[in-house]
Amino acid sequence: MMLAQHSKRAEHLLAPEHVVLGVTLFGAGAALFAWQRSPSASLLAHSAGAAHQAPTRFVVFVAAWALMSVITMLPSTVSVLTFVRRVAAPRIRSRHTAVAAAVAGMLAVWCGAGALAAIADASLHQAVEAGTIQVGHRTVLGMLLVGGGAYQASPFAMRCLTACRSPFGFVARHWREGNAHARATMIGADYGRSCLACCAGLMAVMCAVGMASPFAMLGAAGWTLLTKRASRGVALMRPTGAVLVAAGLAVLGASLMGVR
Repeated sequence: MMLAQHSKRAEHLLAPEHVVLGVTLFGAGAALFAWQRSPSASLLAHSAGAAHQAPTRFVVFVAAWALMSVITMLPSTVSVLTFVRRVAAPRIRSRHTAVAAAVAGMLAVWCGAGALAAIADASLHQAVEAGTIQVGHRTVLGMLLVGGGAYQASPFAMRCLTACRSPFGFVARHWREGNAHARATMIGADYGRSCLACCAGLMAVMCAVGMASPFAMLGAAGWTLLTKRASRGVALMRPTGAVLVAAGLAVLGASLMGVR
């Protein structure tokens, strides 16, 4: 009896979605750890972006965004990956490759969003350097906190989170006869868009405070997992938004008064 339970537990832990998630998360964590201890560690700081040429800024920003996305959002995707594995199992030889295809679809969406964010970030740096706008890092942080908090409390963000909490809908919408890997990639991309949409405000804040901090990333990952898996996860959105807005207003107030 106990042997059967241990065997079932081991089979659960070695399910393709857990293997793919584990490998991807370990790779992202190891890359972040190595980067923070390398001579290029300063490149992870948002305030350091202006000191580097545009191509370097872009590549560094997207790479940091990709690491942040994997660590923050990927752990909460296990339920949709489990559905992908189950529907793909009768159709393909390797369930691992179907799960990997779904993860690739998510990463493609998240990296695309990172590229757009990098362009916006570079435009902001360029405007500050040219004197078109005169804002300090603290002011930008305050604005991101207020904007991110308002977004997290918005009905749109809550609708996206509600959709993410029902992953079978993504599978049912995209799974048809045909290439199983292509279908898995489409499911991953669709789920990745919804996941990004419900966390966009938090990701914007992380751009300013979290891309260089593994603790901030782990905190965001815990929050994302809680909102998606807890029974009243959606109810956490408004309080989170209110806290971020309040923090942003405090930062902006301190900036206006010249408090260091």
